[in-house]
Amino acid sequence: MSNTYTMGLSRPIKMGDQELSELILGDPELSALEGIDITIGGGGLKVDLGNMANLIAGAAGIPVGTARTISLRDLARHFEGIMDFFGLDTQST
Repeated sequence: MSNTYTMGLSRPIKMGDQELSELILGDPELSALEGIDITIGGGGLKVDLGNMANLIAGAAGIPVGTARTISLRDLARHFEGIMDFFGLDTQST
């Protein structure tokens, strides 16, 4: 069973000739985590936000360069939904 998450964007991003105002993220494959520093342990969850474009690109099926144009505000607003793919409660970490 595949989970999805809809990531509405406050500022549309461009992918080629298309303008995207939302992204549909599916369960990312392990390869989407390449280059992302994620630590889960006693101290909670630590994620290198600078590399989140790789995860979003893999989950949404868009180029990494396109994912890098997502605003930080949108990333912060959707962080919990993105991290839900890991089955983690981000409110308590």
